[in-house]
Amino acid sequence: MSLEMSDFCETHGIIHEITPLYSPQSIGVGESKNRTLLDMVNVILTSFSLPKNMLGEALFCLLYSQSNSF
Repeated sequence: MSLEMSDFCETHGIIHEITPLYSPQSIGVGESKNRTLLDMVNVILTSFSLPKNMLGEALFCLLYSQSNSF
């Protein structure tokens, strides 16, 4: 972490926690959800033969469909 980043976090009252590399046990719920979403987006891209640059649009569609399914 750079000194600039440390100063920014300290100035804004942000607690910045660093996790060790390659340690899934310390990743947490947010990262697990991100991984699940990425896997689902990759399925959409593959199923519809879409190029990788459509990743953002596929994510928006996925999130929209998830928010309307409740």
